[in-house]
Amino acid sequence: MRTRRSRAEGVSLGYEEGRQLLPYPDGWFAVGFSSEWKPGTIRTRRLAGEDVVVSRTARGDLGVTRPHCPHLGAHLGVGKLGIEMQGPLAWRVVESATHPQEVCENAVDAQHLKELHRMTLAPKAPARIDDPLFHIGCKGSRKFIPMIQTRQEADITILGLSGMYASISTLGGRLKILFWMLATPTGPWRTQVTMAMRLHLPEASQIARWRLMQSLAKVLARLLVQAAIPDLYDDTLMWNHKRHLPHPGLNAKDGPIGEFRRWARQFYPLVDEREDTEPQKQF
Repeated sequence: MRTRRSRAEGVSLGYEEGRQLLPYPDGWFAVGFSSEWKPGTIRTRRLAGEDVVVSRTARGDLGVTRPHCPHLGAHLGVGKLGIEMQGPLAWRVVESATHPQEVCENAVDAQHLKELHRMTLAPKAPARIDDPLFHIGCKGSRKFIPMIQTRQEADITILGLSGMYASISTLGGRLKILFWMLATPTGPWRTQVTMAMRLHLPEASQIARWRLMQSLAKVLARLLVQAAIPDLYDDTLMWNHKRHLPHPGLNAKDGPIGEFRRWARQFYPLVDEREDTEPQKQF
């Protein structure tokens, strides 16, 4: 669902509980997965400080509307967030005191990956910008437990400020994981973060074999999500206590954070004062 702001909505760069705020960015944001809405289902989700009601008709048409009936103001739907599993895609949803830009910035913060998630990744090539998309490829290793490391390569695409998508190859290319981290602003400095994974299925010539692969992929995707939950909780803890710094002290090991922030400016067209993303000090 797309958000747009007037000059009176969501453009303050003031503070809330000592934390400097970014405005709601323009863009398309996920409020759920299509498979969550069976025919006749109505759910309420939060977006940019307001409720939105998402429903699917008995014929299968999906629609989104504002929550209150224009007749007498009744709320048109209720819903809840949680853990879901549909088909071979598995996901986990958390709520965090952060902003979508902070979530997306994780993908280019090389030092954060090393220190918090035991991942050593290096860019394969310079970051590439394609208007609302920010692409970066990297390769390196991931330590799951002491003395055991796996090599992996990842092609990452940041989707505006609504999240990121990564295609990850590991185990010598024998395993390919499709990974999403979606960021939906639900209120001032509040963001619903959805982590989802799916295993790439090799082509199967027989229906029975294809069904077996689907079942196996479903189980493995759930296990991968469960294994990644500690990483998500570590990120959530960091976001909940992090302050956005408009003038970060960057160094060469941090990854393309400055380039990412300059690219991200396009999603705040109504903000007159641009943050200076050049590092104040080189270490």
